[in-house]
Amino acid sequence: TTSLPRSYIHGTNTGLLQAPEKGATKKASKQDREVKSLARDTQITIRMRPARRLAAATAIRHSKRGVATVPGPRPLPPTTFSRYVTEPRKVAVIGAPLADGQPLLGVDRGPTFIRNRGLVRRLKQDAWNVEDLGDLDFERRSGLQQSAVATDAAHGSPRRAELVGHANRILYEAAHAHAEQGKLVLTLGGDHSIGVGSVAGALKARPETAVIWVDAHADINSPRTSETGHLHGMVLSFLMNLDRARAMQGFHWLDEEKVPVLPPTRLAYVGLRDLDAGEKAFIRSLGIKAYSMHEVDKHGIGKVMEMVLDHLLDRTERPVHLSFDIDAVDPLYA
Repeated sequence: TTSLPRSYIHGTNTGLLQAPEKGATKKASKQDREVKSLARDTQITIRMRPARRLAAATAIRHSKRGVATVPGPRPLPPTTFSRYVTEPRKVAVIGAPLADGQPLLGVDRGPTFIRNRGLVRRLKQDAWNVEDLGDLDFERRSGLQQSAVATDAAHGSPRRAELVGHANRILYEAAHAHAEQGKLVLTLGGDHSIGVGSVAGALKARPETAVIWVDAHADINSPRTSETGHLHGMVLSFLMNLDRARAMQGFHWLDEEKVPVLPPTRLAYVGLRDLDAGEKAFIRSLGIKAYSMHEVDKHGIGKVMEMVLDHLLDRTERPVHLSFDIDAVDPLYA
């Protein structure tokens, strides 16, 4: 969870690039036009200092994928994070190997795979001090054996909900503690049911937090509207307490801990392409801002993110929590 100022736009593999300074030279302006022209074809919005413009244009030309990359650390001004993340900037990495919010095996190995692909090294390259907390031990802390629950408890059953709910409470406690210490909390899943604990931790530490949900699915079914009983598809109903979802066994702790209810005005979707009827009804009735893959293809991801931030921030400085599900990526690649 962190504050995202308007002058910084995420582009594919670009990291965070510095906004242009005032009084740029004519030469820099020419380079600007060159970069923008090249970037337009790749749906990347690039804003950077004049010294990096030519390098970025060259990178786009020589990249097989047409993606601009600027090598080396990219430190941001202290004022960018000073209100929500203390200096020196530290990121707390929390592994949440939970797979019981859905029926498929293997997603609990996600934190290991992500770390093995060089996560810590990349974070350090981006000028972060990294505190890797390892993986949470959900079975030991909950007293419930995940393997036993997985074999004899159907999805949507009270026992399954108890396991997933308790695991999320463990995650919530860790995320909340480190967010309150002024750290950026980076949670690695696991299925997307971990969104309950990670977002709850952010909301408890910073109640004004807004949420960007990047996902092919809306994950806003309530226990009443869910067609499958899979808890990874009900995450936002717990956070928003739709149909009194927090009364479900295993999730009472959200009210016991006085976790703020996420209002629909502080939620925005990006990348939706597969919604249930109940989810469509909630999104329409609550007026939640949602950008499907159609809008992403039409406007480009840079413009969509600008519109999302305009909606969520509305000239108000507040922290933003980004929740990203891998299925938002084109199935051709993931």
